[in-house]
Amino acid sequence: MSNYSYLKNRRSELGLTMKQVAERVGVSEGTVSRWESGDIANMRRDKIAKLAEALQTTTTKIMGWSDDPNEEAWSLSAVLPPREQDLLKFYRGMGPSAQDYLYNKAKLLYTDAIIERDAPTIGGIAAYGGDSDAIIQTKDQQKKAEEFWRKQNEKNRKD
Repeated sequence: MSNYSYLKNRRSELGLTMKQVAERVGVSEGTVSRWESGDIANMRRDKIAKLAEALQTTTTKIMGWSDDPNEEAWSLSAVLPPREQDLLKFYRGMGPSAQDYLYNKAKLLYTDAIIERDAPTIGGIAAYGGDSDAIIQTKDQQKKAEEFWRKQNEKNRKD
C-alpha cells in the first residue's frame, strides 16, 4: 500500500473528514486531498508530525517507511470495543461546538457517576467541585459539596 493510500485509509478508519484533519494539521482541506491522492509527494516536517498525531500513527508510517508484514497495524478495533469505537466516530464526526457540548455533558455524567458511587447525598442535587458546571441550590449543600471535594482532592494527592 502506498503511503498516500495509507493516509486516506487511516483517516477513514478513524472516522475523520478531510476538513477535520486539515484543521488539526493547520493546512487546507485541498492540501489533505492532494496528500491522499499523491499529488503532493513532499510534506514539510512539521506537517508530518502534526498529521501523524491527527491520524494517531507514527511519522514513519506517514512517510511509508514501515512496511514490515509482521508489524500489527494500529486500529480502533484492536484496542476499543465496538460501542467505544462508535462513540469515537460520532464525536469525530461532529463540529467543534458539538464536540465541546458532548465533552462537557460526558464530563458531567462521569462526575454524577462518581458522586453517586462515592459522595454523600447532598439534598438530591448534583453538586460538583472544580470547574465543572455546578448547580448548588443552598449554602448548606454548597458546604457539603465543597467538603466532599476537599477530601477527594486530599485523597488524590496522597495516592
